[in-house]
Amino acid sequence: MMRIILLLLFSLGPAVSGQALDITSVQPSTTSPGESVTLTGGPFSQRTLVMLGNSMLTPATLQNGRLSVRIPEGLAPGDYVIFVTEGNTTSQQAFILHLVEKRPLIKGISPAKIDNCQASDNGTELQITGSGFAKGAKILLDGAAVATERSESGSLSATLPPLAAGNHRVQVVNPAGDTSIPFNITVSDQPTIDDISVGDDLVNAYQLIISGRNFSPRSKLLVNGKPISAYGRFHPRDKDNVEYIDCNTLHYTRYQVSGQLQRVRFRIQNPSGRQSDIYEATIR
Repeated sequence: MMRIILLLLFSLGPAVSGQALDITSVQPSTTSPGESVTLTGGPFSQRTLVMLGNSMLTPATLQNGRLSVRIPEGLAPGDYVIFVTEGNTTSQQAFILHLVEKRPLIKGISPAKIDNCQASDNGTELQITGSGFAKGAKILLDGAAVATERSESGSLSATLPPLAAGNHRVQVVNPAGDTSIPFNITVSDQPTIDDISVGDDLVNAYQLIISGRNFSPRSKLLVNGKPISAYGRFHPRDKDNVEYIDCNTLHYTRYQVSGQLQRVRFRIQNPSGRQSDIYEATIR
């Protein structure tokens, strides 16, 4: 069919009178929907139109025997005949324009950094903006496709599964198999102390509530550099201890009650060896 169309086009000559239209080149010869191509030849005028398959396109620019057109979005990959027409005159030359699926391009990822606590839950939503996301495009997480939703604006989103600390590779793949350059999202297990407040006041001790991020059941609390044992069944009742409540909260029971206020340094150390910055508080 394509050969018949080309033979018909090549057999067409200028109708009535006037100078024949001519195409000498089409650049690039391979492109994607949404991109521009430039045709050289002429003579072109403001009435010159470009035929791409069954689509009639109005040039975006026209200057000195050169015109450019934008390839419409939504055209399927394949080979298209491209030629020019003006009134009853059609160019004697026709070229083949090869359309390929646009390679997806990631321009932004949110969030790019996730706390370990947040990543351990199944519910963190990842948003990806960019271009070239074809209908049916999927988000790849460490090479595996995850359930992907597409917004009206064309951005993609996915609910992340629980993730281990470290870097994770994120890509977008189109149905034809074209894949974007990978981006990394980071799951951080860096502990942070945001606040220390006074909790319950016991008979011979009192409780401090340590609030922050990325606490683990195996995190160590260092008080003035000294590790405090975790609360447990066999822990002595009159010894300082720390109890893990959740990834944002630790309870430190302190028996070293003093009548005078003192400046104390606190630090959290996670099993990975990562430590928080020192947090200083004035306590009894």
